Amino acid sequence: MRPGENGIRSSYGTGNCNNCGVRERSGITARANISESLVIQKASTGTGRDGRLSVEHTGSVVPGLLASSSELSIFVFNKKDNDDSLPVCLEAKPVERSAGDMIGLGGSFSTKETEIRCTKGTETLWSDRISGKVTVLAGNANFWAVGCEDGCLQVYTKCGMRAMPAMMMGSSAVFIDCDDCWKLLLVTRRGLMYIWDLNNRTCILQDSLASLVTSPDEASTKDSGTVKVISAKFSRCGSPLVVLATRHAFLYDMSMKCWLRIADDCFPASNFSSSFSSTQGGELGKLQIDIGKFMARKPVWSRVTDDGVQTRAHLETQLAASLALKSSQEYRQCLLSYIRFLAREADESRLREVCESFLGPPMGMVGDVSTDANNPSWDPDVLGMKKHKLLREDILPSMATNRKVQRLLNEFMDLLSEYESVAEENVDKMDVTPPAAEAKVDKMDVTPPAADAKVDKMDVTPTEAKDTAA
Repeated sequence: MRPGENGIRSSYGTGNCNNCGVRERSGITARANISESLVIQKASTGTGRDGRLSVEHTGSVVPGLLASSSELSIFVFNKKDNDDSLPVCLEAKPVERSAGDMIGLGGSFSTKETEIRCTKGTETLWSDRISGKVTVLAGNANFWAVGCEDGCLQVYTKCGMRAMPAMMMGSSAVFIDCDDCWKLLLVTRRGLMYIWDLNNRTCILQDSLASLVTSPDEASTKDSGTVKVISAKFSRCGSPLVVLATRHAFLYDMSMKCWLRIADDCFPASNFSSSFSSTQGGELGKLQIDIGKFMARKPVWSRVTDDGVQTRAHLETQLAASLALKSSQEYRQCLLSYIRFLAREADESRLREVCESFLGPPMGMVGDVSTDANNPSWDPDVLGMKKHKLLREDILPSMATNRKVQRLLNEFMDLLSEYESVAEENVDKMDVTPPAAEAKVDKMDVTPPAADAKVDKMDVTPTEAKDTAA
């Protein structure tokens, strides 16, 4: 696939009417879309449409004028193969059919079909033709998905068999993504988002991006809100992640059934805004870097007298966001920064709350808490890390930077030592139990000989009885 006139960006996809794509065009999973953005407009309630979505497709691609040169392609690498193995390529190429090939029609040439071809190197693995113009492609080692402008979505097996009849979405597909197993994500031009488990043929999620649109002035009935979506995909934790043109990022919480805003520009005066580094490779850090670059192009609102409040609020937001993204490295980094900030501010109430959450319930109550249905059990781990270890090695040492919280530090150091002592005693008791069990087993082993003795006596009795009879 040839780069567009703007080239292929490393962060998000761009393109023109010749071809477009996104950065995930190659890998274990791959995806590509013909458009670069989706504009969603929500009408205000005063218009009589009661907040109904009105979506228009903007960007470098003009709706209805997709030329015959519009092509898409993706490359999928099989992680089970060797590193030097060739990737599998899926390409969608429009096919021009002359008027003579189309019964009952005359006149100029007309594009009515798209050829889907799957290749590996110079070898063609399979091919197919579908009606309509392809707008999105996605695939992995298990399946391929092709979305068309007329709203149909065709799913293929890895060998090119149509896995099911065409799925009708009602409007063209704009964004698509898949994980490395069987999940497929799709966003349509109407702003509807779907997630399917293709292996079990179930819909995991059906939601709208309408909740991401807010009116600039809710008090005015003439105003309406508009957002421009530039990316919709799976996050590393497997939840849907949507990024707007403002670089605000939203993660869908599958349990709470709502969108979480995990990255925004609401904290320009925060001292923590520039602490993320691209070398760390965290998902949240990359989102923050994109926001920083975007804000650098416009005047930054700042309240110097309030930067302490902004820094604390920003740290708390990032700590919760890293937890939602299940990014353990970034969670630990945010936790350390947050504790250092609270220690510097001598904020004992928040420090105590954090320490208590990592210490757990009082000793002797762990069992009672775990059996109470209204009070869920305390989890000793967070994102695969031991809470007591984080408390001992990260939180408490960070609190030692300010003598004003020394009393609180000593309190939790003593409590943690008591917890660990009790835990060691419990482990020792568990180690003593097996020998006691072995002693019981030895007694059981002695019993059979006694039984044998009784049997011997019974064997003697008949003989004596015979002598008496004689």
